[in-house]
This record gives sequence, structure tokens and C-alpha cells, in this order.
Amino acid sequence: MQKSLALKLFSVGVLILLLLVPLKLIEGLISARQHRQMEVEQTIAASAAHAQTATTPFLVVRYIEQVTEESWSEPLKRYRTVTTPVTRTAMFTPIEAKLEVITDADARFKGLYKAQVLKSESRWRLRFEVPAMLGTGLKREVVEQLDAWIAIGLSDARGIIGAPEVTWNGSALTVHPGTGFDRLANGLHASVGKWPDEKTQSIEASVKLNWIGTGALNFAPLGQRTQVTLHSPWPHPNFQGSFLPVDKTIGDAGFRATWDVTHYASQNDRLLQSANPVLENFGVRFIEPVNIYLTAERAVKYGILFVALTFAAFFLIEILKGAAMHPLQYGLVGLALAVFFLLIVSLSEHLAFGAAYLAASVACVGLMSFYISHVLNSRRRGLGFGALFGLLYLALYGLLLSEDNALVLGTLLLFAALATVMVLTRKVDWFRLGEVAPAKNASD
Repeated sequence: MQKSLALKLFSVGVLILLLLVPLKLIEGLISARQHRQMEVEQTIAASAAHAQTATTPFLVVRYIEQVTEESWSEPLKRYRTVTTPVTRTAMFTPIEAKLEVITDADARFKGLYKAQVLKSESRWRLRFEVPAMLGTGLKREVVEQLDAWIAIGLSDARGIIGAPEVTWNGSALTVHPGTGFDRLANGLHASVGKWPDEKTQSIEASVKLNWIGTGALNFAPLGQRTQVTLHSPWPHPNFQGSFLPVDKTIGDAGFRATWDVTHYASQNDRLLQSANPVLENFGVRFIEPVNIYLTAERAVKYGILFVALTFAAFFLIEILKGAAMHPLQYGLVGLALAVFFLLIVSLSEHLAFGAAYLAASVACVGLMSFYISHVLNSRRRGLGFGALFGLLYLALYGLLLSEDNALVLGTLLLFAALATVMVLTRKVDWFRLGEVAPAKNASD
């Protein structure tokens, strides 16, 4: 008789392993849908504009220096003085820069999938101090004035909306595409006229620029101090980058965040001098409150735990109540548990995740309660198992909502399940269990 009990345990174990197959297939389907979501985001970004990174506006000055040096003349057999014109570029970042940005998110759809396209309205207020003769210490006689311009880097210039506005000491400037600065080409610039000057110059400037981007908005600070204040009605910001906000307010009506970065904390002024500068930046990603694919993928990882707990409950009923269940019935209930996770994914693509989870839970709990009440020939036991499944789904939802506490909650769930089994079977004589034939199914 002990052989029949061992065979039953073996069959249930094999079924649990076999149910890993549909769970893995569902997990693969979720990954494919998630990959498709990412492809759609890239497609929309390619049609509109990618995630944007805007630099603090900076001043670029190009001039020609007459360089005089001694050069050996072979025909004359002596050194002679040679003057060579050399084109040089000087760059100046602001002493102080303040930026106000208002950003709103607009969902763009492609079939079931969507991406957040961000529309930003920005206004820079800047103060520059440029030393006499660009701080070179050169005399006016050896410097030829060329041109100077204010430049703003924007990672994807396709996103610029309308005509940008640049003022320089109160005068409006004409804006042109490109920064005119080879090391940071994407963006725009506006000419400020001839330079350098023999006196130190203090200049007030402003830049008004509107643009769109997809998914995220970042800023690369330049100069001695950059202050950025960002407002948005989007209630789910994810702050990112090298610097976090010094102040932020987040609520259902949106968020407001302020960054204050100085040249003591940022190396961007030095990095901008390199051949291919990769600037430090900060910003925010506009995330969905619930990523249905990541959440569903996490849920599937608990699938085998659900199956094991359910089968353990069936086995306890067989032992304690003398009810008999065929391995095939175990398998059908296990498949119903697996289909639950598929229902979550399919429904959440059309409904809010909470509503999709509730609908999938009600459908599966109802189906399994109906089936088990007939298998065990007991409506009371069917409703009891329905309540058990409801608690399991409720516990899983709690695990999904509380990602930071998922480990401790999952551990407590396992401990509670083990403790329940040990308490209920504390008086079972496992050596004599197989000697007693299963009783007839009880009926209410």
C-alpha cells in the first residue's frame, strides 16, 4: 500500500515539473510583447524625436592670432622672424544660468502599444562675464576679430518646435541650425557679432526654446552655477542622471523638481574641451505607473509556487478527508492556474492592470471552485478551495505592488503554508497511511 502513496507523490511531482513548460511559454510570450513595446517606442522616437538632452547655452569665440616665431633660413644662413596667422577658438560658459521648463506628456499609439512624447517649453536666463582680450593676455595688434556666437546643444534637433528666440544684452538675434561647434554639433546658435574686446564684458542673455522628445528629458549643466526648475502634470517621474533634485514635490496633479548644480560638482566645462565630449547630465524619465509586462513577468515567477501550494492542499484533503483525486485532475487545475497569468497579460493590454488582475482572478477562482466542488462531490470544499485561491491571488497582488518587500512577504507566505501543513498533519501516521483504502467521497 505504501507503493500507491509513493506513486501518487511521484505523479504529483512530475506534474509540477511538467507545468513548468506552459509557465515558461507564457514567460516567453511576455518577453516578446515587452520587446515589441520597446520596438514601438523606438519607432515613435524615430518619427518624432528621441529622448532629449539639452546643454546650458555657452559662448563660442573664433579669432585669428598672429603668432611670431624665429625660423632658421638655410639660404640666409641665419634665423629670421616669421609671423603666421593661427585660427583659434575660445569658449565661455555662463557665470549663472537659470532655466524654467514646463513639460507635458502626450501618449502616441501604434496598435496596442504606446510611447510618451514629451513637449517642453523652456526659458533660459544667463549671465556671462568675458575677460578682456578673452583672457589671453594678447595685445590688440596681434589679434584679428572674427565672429562670436551663443550655442545651445540639443541631442535631437528634429524635435525643435517653432522659431527659437535668443536675446543678447536686450537685442534679439537671428537663430541658425547647428551649434557651429564641432565637438557638440547638434543644436542651434545665434551670432553675437565681432569679438574680442579690450575690456571685460558682462552680458545678460536669454534663450526661449520649445522642443519635443520621447520618454525622457535631460540637461547637461555648464558654467559656474546652473539652476533648473521643471514642472509637469505627469504624476510618475523617475529622476535619473548624475545629479538628483535638491527639491521636489510629487502628487496626483503632477510634479515640480529643482536642480542646483555648480562647477564644483560637475566636470562638464572640462569635458566640453575634449574631442568627443560625453557630458554629465541629470533629468527625469516619464514612466508608466505600472509596466504591465514587467509586472506580469514577476507574477509568472510565482506560478510554480502557486501550483505547489494548490497541489499540497489537494494532497492534504486526500489524506485528512479520505477524498481521492486523479493525477489528471491535478493537471487540469494546474493548467487553470497557468492560464491565469496569460489572462493577466492579455487583459492588461486593454484594461488598467488592477482591473485586469481582478477580472482574471474572478474568472479563475470561479472556474476552479466549480470544478473542484464536482471533483470532490462537495460544494463546501469547492467554496473552501475558492477562498484559498482568492487569498493566494490577493497575496500575489500584494507581492507585485510591494516590490521592495516582495522577498519578506513571499518568505512569510511560504512559512505560513509550511506551518499549516505541519499543524494539520501532526497526528498523521505516515507509516500506516497507505494501509487504509481511500474512503468514498464525502457529500454535503
